[in-house]
Amino acid sequence: YRGHAYYKKNDLFNSAEDYVKAIRKKDTHSEFDIVMLYRLGMIFIRRLTWDDSKTVFMKILKMNPNYSFAWRFIGISLMRLKNYKSAEESLSEANLLDIDNSENWGFLTLYCLMDNKKNQAIECINELFKTNYLNVEVLLEISENFSNYKEYKISADIYSRILDHYPDNLKANINLADIYYNKFDKKDEALELLERALEYNSIEHERELINRFIDEINGKHRNNNDYHNQSNTSKINVDKNLELDDMDSFKENIDYDDNDDLEDFK
Repeated sequence: YRGHAYYKKNDLFNSAEDYVKAIRKKDTHSEFDIVMLYRLGMIFIRRLTWDDSKTVFMKILKMNPNYSFAWRFIGISLMRLKNYKSAEESLSEANLLDIDNSENWGFLTLYCLMDNKKNQAIECINELFKTNYLNVEVLLEISENFSNYKEYKISADIYSRILDHYPDNLKANINLADIYYNKFDKKDEALELLERALEYNSIEHERELINRFIDEINGKHRNNNDYHNQSNTSKINVDKNLELDDMDSFKENIDYDDNDDLEDFK
């Protein structure tokens, strides 16, 4: 199919269009067709069109119900659609089929946090910590959710793990510095993180945010309410840029997942 050539060039629009036309023309049974469905499902995942991604991966399960990755992506789609009961069933099935897969543990952790199951989430993150899981986008989301439960020690551990491998990750640096300063009363550690974030960052408004945080810690901002009002505005802008960075990272992860998951077809 031309769709595969488009996919390799990261031309997702034409790739998806060609895949959909091929699916409509004939039944999909061969190994080659499963690869096509997989890639189409991943395109829908990247577009955040969760109903479509769920439908595609369910087609794969009809061919072979033992594909752990298909159960996982169905679970992710259902989780994003807030169908938590069905998401739990799908993610649990994925985990049963491949209990050593760190992606399964990562999304089980996230699901538990989103469905207000903190204790189960802690069990899952402990299993995840036994692996070398480095899906930064998912780890950041997990950490932020643990902070919402005031599990700051776990959040800090996750940010530290990210920074061990990606010391230039702005979001991890800022959020960990915030925990150190505001939750653990570790001023020096917070300043060290922020100074490092400055070294890696050249975007003006993000450097301004970091510098204001440094000034607050050093006692130069006496009006804390004014600072926090300004910093919240800046954090919104930072997050918008970080979302773009995360998507770039996720695009790289798609190729990795492709190679990893498609091993099941051999």
